[in-house]
Amino acid sequence: MELEGKTREFPGMNRADQLMRQYFGDSIKLVKYWGPVQMCVFYLEYEYMPLNYKIIIECERGFIVISAENQKGETFSPWMIYPEADYYHFEDRPDDVAQLVKLTHQALAEQRISFYSGNNMQSLRSAMHNKK
Repeated sequence: MELEGKTREFPGMNRADQLMRQYFGDSIKLVKYWGPVQMCVFYLEYEYMPLNYKIIIECERGFIVISAENQKGETFSPWMIYPEADYYHFEDRPDDVAQLVKLTHQALAEQRISFYSGNNMQSLRSAMHNKK
């Protein structure tokens, strides 16, 4: 699946998709997307085929996040292991989007991912902020 129509004309969504394809190559497949809609809202969902994970990029009002999800619905995000990714990222800043995609790819390639459920993720976020 490829982005089609006006979706390709939206710079933030198109940039995120192109970076995913650049870093992950043939190991991903775009399986679902929607947007963009007003206030810079969009969603991209990829299947990471080697490990059967979902990689999801979500943007709402310009804030962009990326996460990987296993078959149990547990989640990983780059901020969990890379302190430099623990800040707000914006879709209109190419370096922000590139950092999220690059660090997600790096974590997968180096097998550094640990998945967390919703409650455990909140505890992890709190523990990380207490270290600062």
